Amino acid sequence: MAKKMRSFGGKSFRKPSASGQPKMNQLIQKAQQAQEELQKKEDEFKQQEFEFSVGGGALKLKMNGDNTVSTIDFDEELLEEPDDFKDLIIAAFNQGIEEVAKKKEEFMGDVGGNLGLGDLGF
Repeated sequence: MAKKMRSFGGKSFRKPSASGQPKMNQLIQKAQQAQEELQKKEDEFKQQEFEFSVGGGALKLKMNGDNTVSTIDFDEELLEEPDDFKDLIIAAFNQGIEEVAKKKEEFMGDVGGNLGLGDLGF
């Protein structure tokens, strides 16, 4: 039995009981489940396709969730003004990347919180 020592302010050096606290293997299992769920959601998001248009619909861009471009459609008249065409392409790409990032954040949500990891006590 551990004794209280007066020289250390009467504090006991016994380890606190582990009752009510999750065991290490349960925490590891929950962390693995969270990682698997995160990977599934990321894979699902990568399969989605998003469409963006700029220039009043003169240029349309389709982009997947992993930021790969699948199609670019544009009015043939844009080829007569190469500088405007380039500007619209840049604008469409920038808009696409920004919007996909926002949609991914919304889609992914709070994966860890949904799995009951909550406060691990750190």
